[in-house]
Amino acid sequence: MKLPLKSRLTRHDDFSIIKKCGKKVISEGIVYYIYRNNKNISRLAVVVSRKFGNAVLRNRVKRLFREAFRNHSKEFNEFFDVIIIPQKEMLRKCHLVYISIEKHFLSALVKSKVI
Repeated sequence: MKLPLKSRLTRHDDFSIIKKCGKKVISEGIVYYIYRNNKNISRLAVVVSRKFGNAVLRNRVKRLFREAFRNHSKEFNEFFDVIIIPQKEMLRKCHLVYISIEKHFLSALVKSKVI
C-alpha cells in the first residue's frame, strides 16, 4: 500500500524549516529530523544519497521506512513532520528487512518522545 500524497513532504521550504527548527536524532547510522506541525496529518520524507548504494538499494530503504511510518503514524502523540536520512554506515549496523528498519524507526521515535 502506498503512502498517501498528503502524508509526503515535498516542498523545499518545509525541508528547510524542519532541518532548522526540528529535533535531530541520530540512531544506528540514521539521521532523523522531527518537527511538530500544525496540520491534521503527519508527513514523511526519506532522503537517500547516491553514495548509499545503487538505485535498487536506495529504493528498498525508502520503501521500508515509508511502510514503517504508515503502520505507526497513528500512534504518534501529535502530528509531526519526519525527515529520515539513512547514512551508508547503516548498512553495517542493520539488515535491510522490515523488522530491523521498523525497530530502529520506533526506537528513534521513542527517543524523541513522539510515541
